[in-house]
Amino acid sequence: MATAKAATGNSASPLNVELVELPPRSAKPATPTLTGAKPAHTPLEVLLQLGFPKHRGQKALAATGHRGVQIASDWLLAHVNDPTLDQEIPRHYVFYLCPSGALQEQLDTFWDASKIQIGWNGVHNSFPHITLTSTFTCADHEAEKLLDVAKSMAGHFRDDWAHDRFNLEKYVSPNFLGLFVGKREEILLRSLSQELCQALAHLEVATEPMSKSYHLTLAYQFPPEHLDGLADLAHAVDPEAQADWELRLYSFEERMKNKEVFKVLFSHIPREEDELELMIGDYVYVSPEDITQSTDGWVMGISWLTGGTGFLPKTYIQQAAETTAWTLHASIPLNSSPNPVTPFDVHREQTRLSLSSTSSFERLKASVGAQRPDDSGGLHTSSDPEIEALTKVVSPPSKSPKTPMKTPRQVFTIRHGERVDFTFGSWIQFCFDESGTYVQRDLNMPVSMPKRKAGPEGFIRDSPLSRIGVMQARLVGESLRKTKVRFSHAYCSPSLRCVET
Repeated sequence: MATAKAATGNSASPLNVELVELPPRSAKPATPTLTGAKPAHTPLEVLLQLGFPKHRGQKALAATGHRGVQIASDWLLAHVNDPTLDQEIPRHYVFYLCPSGALQEQLDTFWDASKIQIGWNGVHNSFPHITLTSTFTCADHEAEKLLDVAKSMAGHFRDDWAHDRFNLEKYVSPNFLGLFVGKREEILLRSLSQELCQALAHLEVATEPMSKSYHLTLAYQFPPEHLDGLADLAHAVDPEAQADWELRLYSFEERMKNKEVFKVLFSHIPREEDELELMIGDYVYVSPEDITQSTDGWVMGISWLTGGTGFLPKTYIQQAAETTAWTLHASIPLNSSPNPVTPFDVHREQTRLSLSSTSSFERLKASVGAQRPDDSGGLHTSSDPEIEALTKVVSPPSKSPKTPMKTPRQVFTIRHGERVDFTFGSWIQFCFDESGTYVQRDLNMPVSMPKRKAGPEGFIRDSPLSRIGVMQARLVGESLRKTKVRFSHAYCSPSLRCVET
């Protein structure tokens, strides 16, 4: 028994307690409630919790290479008016073997030099690669299983790449330049292609291995007078240069078939209902027949960024490689690291990318919005008086005192609050009368609007915050103040929604 001798009355002697030893517990598996660990939600589950329909979430994740919730939700918001958003149209996939290292650098140099010095040919529609399979389709909800196939095949064939050099032989003909693989490599790649196709067949995905000799194309579909120049540039490509090889999985959407990809150089605000809005840095799919047969300078195009369709001026676009509008799903080293490196991973968000360039959507996010189009189609930075005045408020002082840092610097990234256009859609035509006077049509809309030189059209690409968005920003500010967070510098986008936040 436990005995206790307690102090009585006003005595200050301490409480003395003697306890018997507890018996040892038998080993039992830890329960989730005891460990406190909760299973992480998959990106699809998070999208469902955000209110997106399941089929839309699956389509967005497949279109963005399963790179996480943020980019998938951005894709869904951008494609809100996409007429195919709710259609079950499977994406097209293909497996490539791609070089990296010194060989890739030489090939990239040849790509750029041949395009600039000689002229465009068929190879500029892509990047250096060896095709392993024909293109195939896969439903959005099954796309995740393709990564398991890629990782399994890479692990199975990695030992075959670990020892010997990958032999390539340069080949030049009047209509083709390329690097063909050696006999041993031919056998190895044919085996890899066949097993890839067999593994895909278990997923009820129909595809075929390459029937032609495996090769890496340097140039094709060029006029005869370009041959000598291309051959001279090809001398700088050393087939024996160091190279690591990666198994990559790419996809593109059905609407790209039989169309060419063009990059948008100038913005365009539609003046008619059948015109397509253009945003600098976006890509559009246009039929080559429309380009050559257009008599008025207008062609029908599809926006890669929004999925919208309409007429656009062909002088506002420039041909780009088809692959710039592709999505990278997996890139797994075969002869350098035993660990797969892939951006396609639902449950392991921290997996790093093996490529310096990420998906085309992320590249577009980095380029679009850095400059804003003016009414003439050119570029300029923001010059609206209200923007300039507001940005001065959040700009750091011209001379900030330099004090030694006693703790590591912290960086806070704050996104803007709720936008009017994301909440109400096409709001401008309902909130401005014929004289351009703003009228508050909903309690969640701003009470007043700043005046713009361009009138109401000045808000088309620069929407303000809703009143809920302002409240969200105020709550964030109050939270930072209560936690005594002090900023030494603040950097803000000139967009109105960001300045208001």
